[in-house]
Amino acid sequence: MRIHEKSRLLVAAAALVLLGLLCAAPVAAAFLPLATSKGATLAGVLREPRQWRLFLTTAAVALGAAGVATLLGAPAGYFLGRMPARPRRLLAGLLAAPLLIPPYVTAVAWVDALGRAGMLNRLLTSWDAVPSLVRPYGLAATIMVIALSYFPVVAFAVLVGVRRLDGRWEEAALLSETGPRTLSRIVLPLVLPYLALGAGAVFLLALLSFSVPLLLQTPVYTVEIYTRFTSFYEPAQAVGHALPLALFLLPLPLVWRWSLRRQNRFATASAGRPPLQSGAHLAVLGTAYCLCLAGVATGVPLAVLAVRAWPPDSFVEVWQTARNAMATTLLLAALTATAGVAIAFFAARSLGARARHVALPVALLPFIFSGPVLGLGLIRLWNHAGLPALVYDGFAILVIACLGRYCVFAYAGARAALDHLHPRLEEAAAVHGAGFLRRSMGIVLPAAAPAMAALWGLLFVLAMAELDTAVLVTPPGWTPLPVRIFTLMHYGPSRLVAALCLTTAAFILAAAGIAVLAYTKTRKLIAGAS
Repeated sequence: MRIHEKSRLLVAAAALVLLGLLCAAPVAAAFLPLATSKGATLAGVLREPRQWRLFLTTAAVALGAAGVATLLGAPAGYFLGRMPARPRRLLAGLLAAPLLIPPYVTAVAWVDALGRAGMLNRLLTSWDAVPSLVRPYGLAATIMVIALSYFPVVAFAVLVGVRRLDGRWEEAALLSETGPRTLSRIVLPLVLPYLALGAGAVFLLALLSFSVPLLLQTPVYTVEIYTRFTSFYEPAQAVGHALPLALFLLPLPLVWRWSLRRQNRFATASAGRPPLQSGAHLAVLGTAYCLCLAGVATGVPLAVLAVRAWPPDSFVEVWQTARNAMATTLLLAALTATAGVAIAFFAARSLGARARHVALPVALLPFIFSGPVLGLGLIRLWNHAGLPALVYDGFAILVIACLGRYCVFAYAGARAALDHLHPRLEEAAAVHGAGFLRRSMGIVLPAAAPAMAALWGLLFVLAMAELDTAVLVTPPGWTPLPVRIFTLMHYGPSRLVAALCLTTAAFILAAAGIAVLAYTKTRKLIAGAS
């Protein structure tokens, strides 16, 4: 065996070990108590009387959020797909903001505005019908907050579907049909697979949501896992409540396969003409709709928090009392993004075809079993005397938690980026004797630099907003901003909580802007060099 192949195998073995340690080991440790517990099986969990209420509430939250997000996001994606490039990019950037702002920030604003002492509640008290319809807590509020946070997923999925339409299909249909009939008979069937993927993604995100149902007092399975462990210390019963989540996940692979099969049946814009652009009236209507939607989802919550945080002295107090939390959050995000990109890059580079089919499901485990389950598994895995205690009692446990939680996004992104690279440069270097590591660092990494920069920014943003796992494993002296906000919310909304939420949102939006700028600059540099 040549030395170059040996180096690739060594890197692949190291990547698999890291994926197993970060992803598979915590999940296995979390479910280990089920082996010795008699009442925490799926049948035992479902036999409890209140479990059916949990099941129905969780289903209502996931289905309701996916439905509302689809109703909000599908028209926005359609309008964006019909617009010219420049306004489309601007409006897409505005619609992406709700994805960047953590959902618990929107939930805090919702409670602050509609609570008993909330500004909107005081404004609406003169209208007898409104206070009974708009409530800060409960199922409807949870569905609305989650939908407002994740509707851009559906919008961007539909946008991709519309941009891939072959304009010749529409032109032919418009010769004999009206615009509405063309929309319903031609455009909608072609875009439907992308719409289903977006709605399925929102369903999954809503199903695994923890912070919003907890803050808005909605009993779902993720909240029950957290409560059973933290309040009653019943690890077996807590993890047992993660088993019914698998029942909700069963249809998602079928939706995925159906969507991919439907996409491959039709020609794309790459083989024909771009999709038709909308007329002046439809363009104005679409722009107004997207601006209103972005204002409701982003502008209103931030405005509510800004009014609540007034006067500016609140931010001075935040700096004085929470600057250590700010430094912890930035350091955590930077280390998570750097380590995550490095692990994902070398895993995607070194793993063979068979190992890839194993690596992706392993990386997906911590995400699909929710943040509280991952946190419980990390406690059971690292909360021991000796060397594990050094990890568990220090900053490293937060990095491990964020890496495990979002490893699937890093690996999937790196794998997609590397699959789109043309192999001719690497093949030429291999002919001249360049080894695996030299080709990876000298040829593949520079060519994939724009994608890696975007991936680094994505992991940075996700780590800054991480709460679901961090709330269980945060060590003393290393409290990040989301955990500090969550702790202070137990005493109710306050101007300090509002200032902390605005600070967190500002950090995340700034990091996202820097990532977009880095992606654009690296693409221009590579295009100029070629």
